Amino acid sequence: MLRSFRASLPLILVIMTAGSDAQDYWGVNYSPSYVCALKGSTVQISCKVKYHYRNLRRVFWTKYTDKEPPDLCSDPDKTGRVQCVRADRDTSRITLTAVTEADKHIYYCRFTTDAEGEKLMGTSGVQLDVTDLQVETQRIVVVGNSVTLSCKSSCSLPEETTFIWYRNTKRLTGETLNNQLHLQSVSRSDAGEYKCAARGNEHLKSPPVYVRVESVDGWLDWGVNYSPSYVCALKGSTVKISCTSTYSDDYKLTPAFWTKTTKTDGEPPDLCSDPDKAGRVQCVRDKDTSSITLTAVTEADKHIYYCRCTDTLNKRWTVRPGVRLYIADLQVETQQTAEEGDSVTLSCKSSCSLPEETTFIWYRNTERLTGETLNNQLHLQSVRRSDAGEYRCAARGKTGERLNSTYFYLNVHYPPKSVSVSVSGSAVIVSGDSVTLSCSSDLNPPAVNFTWLKEEASVGSGRIFSISNISSDHSGEYKCRARNRHGEKYSDPVTLNVLYPPRNVSAFINGSAVIVSGDSVTLSCSSDSNPPAEISWLKGETSVGSGGIFSISNISSDHSGEYKCRARNEHGEKNSDPVILNVMYPPRNVSVFLNGSAVIVSGDSVTLSCSSDSNPPAEISFYKDETSVGSGEIYRITNIKSEASGNYSCSAKNKHGSQKSAAVTVNVMYPPRNVSVFINGSAVIVSGDSVTLSCSSDSNPPAVKYIWFKETQGSAVGSGQSFSALDSGRYYCEAENKYGSQRSESVSVTEGVQRSALLTLTGVVAGCGGLIIIIIIIIIVKKNRRDGKAEDTRQNQQNLISRSAEMASTNDSPVYSLVSANQSEDLYAKVNFKAKKAKRSSRAEAGDVEDLQYASVHFFKNKDMKTEEHQKMEMQRPSDANRCEDVIYSSVK
Repeated sequence: MLRSFRASLPLILVIMTAGSDAQDYWGVNYSPSYVCALKGSTVQISCKVKYHYRNLRRVFWTKYTDKEPPDLCSDPDKTGRVQCVRADRDTSRITLTAVTEADKHIYYCRFTTDAEGEKLMGTSGVQLDVTDLQVETQRIVVVGNSVTLSCKSSCSLPEETTFIWYRNTKRLTGETLNNQLHLQSVSRSDAGEYKCAARGNEHLKSPPVYVRVESVDGWLDWGVNYSPSYVCALKGSTVKISCTSTYSDDYKLTPAFWTKTTKTDGEPPDLCSDPDKAGRVQCVRDKDTSSITLTAVTEADKHIYYCRCTDTLNKRWTVRPGVRLYIADLQVETQQTAEEGDSVTLSCKSSCSLPEETTFIWYRNTERLTGETLNNQLHLQSVRRSDAGEYRCAARGKTGERLNSTYFYLNVHYPPKSVSVSVSGSAVIVSGDSVTLSCSSDLNPPAVNFTWLKEEASVGSGRIFSISNISSDHSGEYKCRARNRHGEKYSDPVTLNVLYPPRNVSAFINGSAVIVSGDSVTLSCSSDSNPPAEISWLKGETSVGSGGIFSISNISSDHSGEYKCRARNEHGEKNSDPVILNVMYPPRNVSVFLNGSAVIVSGDSVTLSCSSDSNPPAEISFYKDETSVGSGEIYRITNIKSEASGNYSCSAKNKHGSQKSAAVTVNVMYPPRNVSVFINGSAVIVSGDSVTLSCSSDSNPPAVKYIWFKETQGSAVGSGQSFSALDSGRYYCEAENKYGSQRSESVSVTEGVQRSALLTLTGVVAGCGGLIIIIIIIIIVKKNRRDGKAEDTRQNQQNLISRSAEMASTNDSPVYSLVSANQSEDLYAKVNFKAKKAKRSSRAEAGDVEDLQYASVHFFKNKDMKTEEHQKMEMQRPSDANRCEDVIYSSVK
């Protein structure tokens, strides 16, 4: 066990080793790692930060390892004594001037980076000790003897340190590597105050030590002997010093009291009666010896104590050299940092030499670890993190008092353990919130970095990971990884479940894109939300169902329209874009209608419109009766005529079916036309008789007014459809309805013949009748001849029927047959053929069809009648609509 410090003198700064927290990716290098500085000197230490993944924002110095330690560079108490300089981007220096015992500490370099909340510190730090130079030697030397003086300190200095020695104010030597001064064969001139200094800091000399030179017998003629001449005491211990006077017969010195000053102007203070030291200072006088005892000494008691004496002349003297008292602490010395599993030795030391019988006790925090032992060392085998803490030692000397050392913190490094993640704020996280994740870990030194991972992807670093305006994309499992130079460890994952309103809401149709009436259709709705949304369905703005699936069976056109789904949860709602159900179906509700006036007049323009309900739109065709007359939704007839009258319908058709509308009737109104007059009976008026004239016309509506005129008269001669003519002459009629009027051609009425002429005419008629009978007989004979040729006969009869029908429908001109019965007289015969269509029977279907022909013969005799007059008797053919007979005229002569 070491009982004293090495006898070496320090320089101002002593560099022990270069401390480093260096790792591959980060670290702090301190230079130097240990400094022993003389009180009053200037100290400069520096740190260099190595950090590859971030940019340094701030570097500062502190004496503490608290969570938020103070910045020494901005400490107002150290203004003017502390200067901090950022030498470059990674290096920071702190300079302390005029250091004192209060500056004795461990200094740490702390820095922050651009990672949010990241604050790091180099944990080894720089240990600064502050001490004095001290001269150690024997205080009394006999004349002729040799004496050695040593310049000592609690710090060990490099071998190249040089020293300078002084006696009183005179420099005795140059610079020498030896910290000792040897005086050979001393004389009375060697007595005096000796001081030493280290080169470069000559102004920081050690306190003076007085060396007294005595006579050969050990006594001076008079004087004071101090015992001991130098005391190094532990703080808190008890110190006793004494002085003994020597005198001759003729001169005597008597000790009076103790003082700490040598001032000559006035009486120095008496320590024994100092009220500030009452209870701690005790003085005792015994004849020529005076002693002073100081208890619980502190740094304030560090001084030179003098004995104040009174001589025979009652004059008081302060006798040098006095007793120098030095106060020191017990200190624990060991490596400052240990790794888990290392072995560590702690030593209990002091700058003062401790007695051999001193015993030691060790404590960690408040726990006593050992009993009293003579060994000043404590050995810790395979340290664990639980061994970290504040260690102190206590020493018990021969006086029995226990003196405690200052605390020393043993820092045990170990890899991360118990890594965990905590989530700040509400347990319910809603989209748009801000969330903070914190990573905590049991590790030493603090984590070099914290890495945040979502699933297995890195998303951030630093002990705090914040997400502002969180979204569903941030949902998932998060964990942090804590790493220091001893290892790394992952936390258990925590799950962020971000709640958010529906989004990406969409509706779609399952199945075929073509929907036909009668099909079944399914609509599906999808949405992204947390928690899952409730789904409702709307057609337009009307609710029609709920759930993620909406089905329609036996769909009809009524289901066509825009459908959308609405997704809703407790955080909001959103509608999908609409989807359109376009149901295909065949035409229905097909109808045709007339545009414009309900009354159609010949010459008008008529528009027929067809409407239908179908999908896809139908193709439209128009029919008159059963004959196709046009296509398209509109059918127009310009300058309409009566022939356009009839029943019209339209047909709508698409690929899914067709439908025909009910018919509408087009009834074309027109003014009278084809107005004609015909004579009922004979056109010859017999004296006393009258001739009946009838007026016919083609009009719609039928003519409502008939007016008769005689050409030789300027005014009407009658009205009505029939008119009885009493006089001969030329007559015509005029037919009128609401749309117009038209007059007929004139017909002639002549005066009648005498009775003999009538008889003649009767004979002619009878002859004609016989002729007709002969013709009938001939026809019957020919028919019998054709019995063997039934097929040809039926065909010929059919052709005859067709020709007869054609003549009835197309021959508007009268047919005249000339019968030469009598060349002297012209007889006119009016033959009216009336063809009635027989009802169709099974016989008719076999082709055995006959037409029944009627002939009406009217005879006229007028020798003087000219052809022109004959032609004027020709009656106009009624229109097809009103015609019921054909008139054939025969000329009988």
